[in-house]
Amino acid sequence: MKKILLITIIISSQSLVQAQNLYDYDDELFIGLSFGQTNLSNNAAPNPQNHRASGLSFNIDMRHLRTGAGEVSMRYENKQLGDLIALIPKAIKNSNAVNRTESTPLSCGLIGWWNWTMNFNEGNDFVIAGGMNLHDYFYGSYTKDDSTGNSSRFSTYEPQGWYWAAGPSLSSLYAPSEYFAFEATTSYSFSFWRPISLSNAKVNNDFKKPHWLQLNLGIITTWGVFTQFSYNKIINRGDIPNKGKRWDYLIGYRFNI
Repeated sequence: MKKILLITIIISSQSLVQAQNLYDYDDELFIGLSFGQTNLSNNAAPNPQNHRASGLSFNIDMRHLRTGAGEVSMRYENKQLGDLIALIPKAIKNSNAVNRTESTPLSCGLIGWWNWTMNFNEGNDFVIAGGMNLHDYFYGSYTKDDSTGNSSRFSTYEPQGWYWAAGPSLSSLYAPSEYFAFEATTSYSFSFWRPISLSNAKVNNDFKKPHWLQLNLGIITTWGVFTQFSYNKIINRGDIPNKGKRWDYLIGYRFNI
């Protein structure tokens, strides 16, 4: 997927630089479907090599972009459904896909990831905006109970569970050509509620709730084709080693409704 993203950038950069504007994307509601590769890791886990995983994933997103000063844009995506769909062929091929193993899953929950940003300026080729986000996360690091690695029992240590979080977001949109635009969004979220803990969790309600960092970089085109790099990371505020990360490299198609 890195090669696909690089090729898309190179091809896009060769487009004729004509009337540079963002009006093709203004005040339109877009639904996006994409596929790509997901990579998970947790280098702070006791056996970090067992917490690295990668595979095919699917993504659903929604965009309502505005380009006027003071206008609000909305960005939404949900990876949970795509993560579950990607698990089905693995489960059919290998029962270990549904059996518990050492791993660190990181995904969104039922709410998904919402971002609302208000434009600081009005421009026909560049807009920067700031606002807020509402995200939820399913997170847990499953490790074997004993240090020998022979145990068949697993535990999940803090931080773990289903977290609701909110915080500030920044976004920008830049159109170097009439055919495509670069999009960037970054969010920092503060967990404020954990309605559910995971099974086999060593629950400690006094453990500080985590924060979350999210970065999305993408190229959108007037033909509907887009690419996206997505990075999510937990900010562990406690003393238990547990720092999961997630990278997604996606290519897909968005259509307006």
